[in-house]
Amino acid sequence: MEKAFDCMKKALTVREQNKGWRPKPEVISSMLNSLSDSGDIEELEAFVSSLKSVIPVNREMYHSLIKAYVRVGKEVDCLLQSMNSDKIDADEETEKILSLTQK
Repeated sequence: MEKAFDCMKKALTVREQNKGWRPKPEVISSMLNSLSDSGDIEELEAFVSSLKSVIPVNREMYHSLIKAYVRVGKEVDCLLQSMNSDKIDADEETEKILSLTQK
């Protein structure tokens, strides 16, 4: 997965040369899950930031960030506020992820 992630990072940085290119949703999903599970918040935040230049921010991106934050005990209020600002409503899955902080 690390090699795939490195390739994706490179592709995102040279996207200007091929403006029609979009990463496949299933590849993004897999990478978001992997990074979220790894607990490397800085890498995940950088990846999400890079993705925002290619595709609109979405609930899956926020869920990955929230999961990672919860795993390391980091405050998620700022993410929830950003999610709200981006007009992405919390859903059942969001609540499920947030409930992990109370265990």
